[in-house]
Amino acid sequence: RRGTLWTFTTQGFVPKSPPYSIKEDPATYVPYAVGYVEFADQARVEGRILENDPEKLTIGMEMEVVVVPLRTDEHGTEIMTYAFKPVTETGAG
Repeated sequence: RRGTLWTFTTQGFVPKSPPYSIKEDPATYVPYAVGYVEFADQARVEGRILENDPEKLTIGMEMEVVVVPLRTDEHGTEIMTYAFKPVTETGAG
C-alpha cells in the first residue's frame, strides 16, 4: 500500500467528459495534484494526490494508497476511487 512519489503536477482544468463522468463547474473547480507513485516492484501508478499544495510535495516522499469518495451516481450510490496520501513521520498521512 506504500510507495514513493516518482513525479507530480497540478490538474488545473476540469477533466473532459467522456471519459470522465464527474460534472464539475469550471467556475468553482479547484485544481488538484496528480502524480505517479512507484512501488517496490518498480510498477508506477498514476492517480490523484490528496495534498493539493505543491509546496508540501517532494519527489521521493513516501505515499500511501487510500480509498476516497469520488462522486455520487444518479441512484445515490457513492462511487469510490483510490488516491495517494503523503505519509507523515508519525504514520499514515
